[in-house]
Amino acid sequence: LELTVSNEASDVVPRFMAVAVRDVTVKKSPMWLQTSLIALGGKPINNIVDVTNYVMLLTAQPTHVYDYDKLRGKYLGTRLAKKGEKIRLLYDKTYELDESDIVIVDGEGPVGLAGIMGGMDSEVSSETKNIVLEVANFDMYAVRKSSMRHGLFTDALTRFNKGQSPLQNPVVMKQLQAFIAGM
Repeated sequence: LELTVSNEASDVVPRFMAVAVRDVTVKKSPMWLQTSLIALGGKPINNIVDVTNYVMLLTAQPTHVYDYDKLRGKYLGTRLAKKGEKIRLLYDKTYELDESDIVIVDGEGPVGLAGIMGGMDSEVSSETKNIVLEVANFDMYAVRKSSMRHGLFTDALTRFNKGQSPLQNPVVMKQLQAFIAGM
C-alpha cells in the first residue's frame, strides 16, 4: 500500500512512524486477548484495536491504528494545528484547535489529536480492510497542555505525560506488526 509519512513538528514530535498493512480482518479478539485486556483494566473492542491497546499496556508506549481507506491522499503526518481548525474525535465530539495543539493529519486535515485521541473519521470498523499502524513520541508538556485545554484525559496521555523515549518506537512497531500479522 502506498503511504507518505511526514513530520512537520519535529520540535514537539521527536519520532513519528507509520506503516500501512493490507488485507486485515476486523473481528472479535481471541479469548486470551480479551481476558488479558480486561485483567489489565482495558475494554475489548475488536482484534485490531485490542492489539494496539495490549501493546501499549505491555510496553507503556501508546500506539494507534487508522483505517487506511479513510485517510485522504494516502498520507499521514504531524504538524501544529491552525487557529480555528476543528477535529471530530472518537466518541463523536468536535473540538476547536489552536496553534499549540499537535495534530495527526491526512492529506486534507486533522485525523487525531497527537498523544491524546484519534479522530472519528479514520476509525477502524468492521468494514476496515487496510490499516495504518502508528507509533510516535510526543513532547509531554505539549500534549499535557492540549489535554488540559480540551478536558481530555486518556490512557495514552497518562503514558506520554511520564515521558517516552523515541528510541523504543522501532521495537514497539515491530512487536505491533507481529501481533497484527498473527490476527
